[in-house]
Amino acid sequence: MTDISSPLKQLDGITQKSEEEQLRIINETLGLTKKDLEESEKLFLDFGNILKRDYNYPFTGAEAEISELGYLTSMVLYVEIAWADGIIQDEELHLLGGMALIMSLENSLPNVPFVMAGMLKRRPDPEMFSLALKLVALTLNKTPDLLRSVLTQPFAQGAYDIAKSAGKGLFKKVDENEKEVMRKFFTTINFGNTTLIEKLKRKVGAE
Repeated sequence: MTDISSPLKQLDGITQKSEEEQLRIINETLGLTKKDLEESEKLFLDFGNILKRDYNYPFTGAEAEISELGYLTSMVLYVEIAWADGIIQDEELHLLGGMALIMSLENSLPNVPFVMAGMLKRRPDPEMFSLALKLVALTLNKTPDLLRSVLTQPFAQGAYDIAKSAGKGLFKKVDENEKEVMRKFFTTINFGNTTLIEKLKRKVGAE
């Protein structure tokens, strides 16, 4: 069994530290350089401003908002899968709405469900999807291999579950447009080479 404890030890007791110290530890754990942080800051500013413009997200540019924006980047990627066939199916609506509510309650992120409701009514701007993809790639592509597998496997499985939730037929065949979105994930983001990731790649034709 793979030992994932080593890259996670730096995160022990992190919630007892100041917000600034938490960010420093997380960035060091993820292997981000000063240049990476400057680039991510610019991407987050652009991302937050589009959320404010399109979904009335109360974005001010404060550092404290980065945590919630980080969660919203993954939500945007999930929503893009659901919108890929041009409409939000009932199954996708229930699944994504539930995910947003759980994320909000578990992490004290009050704005996530409201933003999600807006994105399910109106498809996010393509620029928002592009920014979210760049932000996730910037973080995960630098992350140490062991930690990357911990972070990427639940994300990839969640994305495939959304694609499959509105699938057609007895075996829930995934729509080709949704497969195409997932292929963009796999070609842009370094998910690693775990058994699960390789299996999902095959299912969407991203070998």
